[in-house]
Formats: sequence, structure tokens, C-alpha cells
Amino acid sequence: MAKIKTMCGLGKKDIKKLKDELIDEISKPKFYCANCARVSTSKKLLCKPKKI
Repeated sequence: MAKIKTMCGLGKKDIKKLKDELIDEISKPKFYCANCARVSTSKKLLCKPKKI
């Protein structure tokens, strides 16, 4: 996931391009973004992370 700063800023094209990496990142989420509700295993990839 070094290619992106946060998942919150991803557009449709980015999601399609990074699909395999994103599946690994969201399969067992530990955090969600309080701004856009995206989930991640890493708090660094969300702009306003909150623990699940």
C-alpha cells in the first residue's frame, strides 16, 4: 500500500488498479474512518481513524 497516502482519497480508478492490495487491507479491519467510513487494518491509511 505504499502507492497511496490514505484510502480515503481513492477514486474508482485507483480502487480498480489496487484491488488485490485493498482486499488484503480490508479483510480484517481494525480501524474505520470517521469521515468516510472506509475500513483498514492500518490506522495510517485512514484520514480520521477510529478503533473498531
